[in-house]
Amino acid sequence: RSQSGSTEVRDALLNVLSQDPNAGVRLKALEGLKPLAGDSEVRNTLRRVLLTDENVAVRMLVIDLLVAHRDDNMVGMMQGLVQKENNNSVRLKLEKALRDMNASPGRF
Repeated sequence: RSQSGSTEVRDALLNVLSQDPNAGVRLKALEGLKPLAGDSEVRNTLRRVLLTDENVAVRMLVIDLLVAHRDDNMVGMMQGLVQKENNNSVRLKLEKALRDMNASPGRF
């Protein structure tokens, strides 16, 4: 975690987050990426993981990281995901994040 600022460590964490089959390992990678959540490459990977990861805990933590360093580019993606999300906890977290950003939970 203390080395997560180095490019090599960041890239290794992103690789683990994107490809490791173990959700616990992916959660640990997310913990290591917390200080880098403002980095554009990290944010792109977080968006992709939010859209594709099957583990609810992973998606919930990704939402937290994206919201902590929010930008307007994620609003449309989150609005679209709210409409498709099957898990109530994830959907409610997305809706709250959108309200906190003064955005509607639906697309218009």
